[in-house]
Amino acid sequence: MVIVDNLFDSFFNQIIIQDLKQVNWKMASCPTPEGKCDSGIIYESWHVDWGQDSYSTNKMNCYAEIILKKFLQEHGTDLGPIGVHRYWWNYFNRANSGSFHKDINANSTDCLRNGVSKVEDFYSIVYSLNTCDGGTMIGDKFVKSEEGRAVMFPSCLDHRGIGPTEDFQRYNLNI
Repeated sequence: MVIVDNLFDSFFNQIIIQDLKQVNWKMASCPTPEGKCDSGIIYESWHVDWGQDSYSTNKMNCYAEIILKKFLQEHGTDLGPIGVHRYWWNYFNRANSGSFHKDINANSTDCLRNGVSKVEDFYSIVYSLNTCDGGTMIGDKFVKSEEGRAVMFPSCLDHRGIGPTEDFQRYNLNI
């Protein structure tokens, strides 16, 4: 797991949050954890299956690409060829939390579509747009949502988004 803090400042993140308030969100489809109303809300701005035409026509993808490029620059390690599988934006409030899941599974055809030979070569990045008491549970490690923080981990690891309990909302990007 790699954590990079202070990737972008509050000004940049608040612009994104304002634009996210204008998109068409939908309920996440993963199972709802006990004691929560739902498993969060997502906005899928791009997926590899949708093709490049849909990529360039969505402003949120520009933000996501800038975040990814800045993370890779700050990370400082050559990960080899980078192929994006999806950009998903997440919103959580006090009433929701995600369920454990993997962004890619061993039996997934995503490897073949992206030209990657094994699931261990897939990485997920979660970028926090605001600070709150929610975060991401990766295995048994909790990573608190801090504005400007990006965490990268193997996509085959069980993880889940955790909504805030004291604060009102949590916004993040999942690459």
